[in-house]
Amino acid sequence: MIRILNTALIIIALSINCFSQNNSDSNLLEINNTIKNAYSLQDDSLLAITYRAKADYYNKQVNNDSIALIFYDSTNVYYKKINNSYQYSQILLSKALIFKDLGFPDKAIKYFREALNYYKTVNDKKNVGLLLSNMSDCEKQKGNFKKAIDYQFKSLKIAVDLDNNSAIARCYNQIAILYKIQEDYDNALVYYEKALEINILRKNQKWISYNFNNMANVYFCKKEYEKAIEYHHKALEIKKDINDIKSMSSSHLNLGEAYCYSNEFEKSIYHLDIAEKMGLASGNQTTLAYTYMYYAQAYYKMNLIENAKQKALKALHISKTHFLLDIENEAAELLYKINKEQGNYKIALEMRDLHIKLKDSLVNEENFKAIISKQYAHLASLDSANHAVEINLQNQKILIQDAELEKENTIRIALISGIIIVVIFLLLIYSRFKVIRRQKDLIENQKIEVDSAYNLLEVKSAEIQDSIIYAKRIQVGILPSDELIKSSFKESFTFYKPKDIVAGDFYWIDNSIKDH
Repeated sequence: MIRILNTALIIIALSINCFSQNNSDSNLLEINNTIKNAYSLQDDSLLAITYRAKADYYNKQVNNDSIALIFYDSTNVYYKKINNSYQYSQILLSKALIFKDLGFPDKAIKYFREALNYYKTVNDKKNVGLLLSNMSDCEKQKGNFKKAIDYQFKSLKIAVDLDNNSAIARCYNQIAILYKIQEDYDNALVYYEKALEINILRKNQKWISYNFNNMANVYFCKKEYEKAIEYHHKALEIKKDINDIKSMSSSHLNLGEAYCYSNEFEKSIYHLDIAEKMGLASGNQTTLAYTYMYYAQAYYKMNLIENAKQKALKALHISKTHFLLDIENEAAELLYKINKEQGNYKIALEMRDLHIKLKDSLVNEENFKAIISKQYAHLASLDSANHAVEINLQNQKILIQDAELEKENTIRIALISGIIIVVIFLLLIYSRFKVIRRQKDLIENQKIEVDSAYNLLEVKSAEIQDSIIYAKRIQVGILPSDELIKSSFKESFTFYKPKDIVAGDFYWIDNSIKDH
């Protein structure tokens, strides 16, 4: 057994070495050959290790999460069979992280909790703390900020007990983020400062710069622009020292915005010029969209209207092509003001309509609920597909077990029957090997068909839900606002509640009395 495990570890090490050479086809071929050898050795430990290598390959090398999940399930079939609870929990953790990254927090929490139960039984506090922190992130995705903070404080307590400064700083930072999201800026600053103190003790320059940047953003939200500028400069100096080019561009961008709001326009343009150069050099379209928007805001405040207009148009173009709704909304609003001032009323009206639609999309509570409904419907379809895959895997396992039992019976007869029976037995083994090969090929083809059907189902579900959400956005943009109705009927209200997401009813209001 030890010899087999050592062989497997060598095989996996070679596979990992291959991963670094970016030779995907040969990597997969090597892993598949290893799995074939594992079946011939009839050792569940080796099968668990090789299936895990295949799952990691799809997860980390080719970024195909749906296939990775299938092979992680196969891995845990064998880890459960050999009663390796530690590795079984590690696979649960890998699956949970995939679902978390895919945006399915409930599914992720399910696997996090299963793994958490094991780590609690073996008193593995480090992994318990890590899992609690990840569960907090999932609750944050769902908008359950109270639960998210509770999980982070539990994770923090464990980190303090273990005297793990890195984990403590991470928890403080995550707690601060949760308070900032809820606009509790004072508490956000308290925990950012706690994280900063620890990172200074650890001499972790990169995280110190992140702390300064986060604190600057909080001060900006509090409209304390001088403080925001001070901390952005602190962050920028550290980023220069450690040559963090990517983060330097964001610091210049943030300084450009902060100086604009503090009416120091020359300094604002100076930093935005640097941010633009870095954005063009890196090809980062998001950075460029924000840069052009901040340019437009600064030029508009400086009364350089044409300059503001050109920059706003650039921001609008990039934000449309890269789905940056917040920037698209701000650009449309500013272009509405500019075109209205210039007498371009047709364009101004178009920009105003676009701004209203985008604003509704960003802040309308019904749209938010519709998006959540879409996510959970998508999750339900994934559950159904996963269930079909699990049945397929169980059938595969039964076929393999039946073949193994038949082979063992044949061997037992051969040992009793003597030399002549041994020869016959060898012929039977060869025949059985060909049957198993055909069975395995059939199973693999069936699995490919199931995977294809699942991917098609997922794409169609997403397309349908996107169409419904877009229809909802159009409908909300057309319907008259409550303010317009109340301007004519002060003591009135509108009761409009679609059955699901969109409705077929439209209501209108018009004032027949015109001003002369």
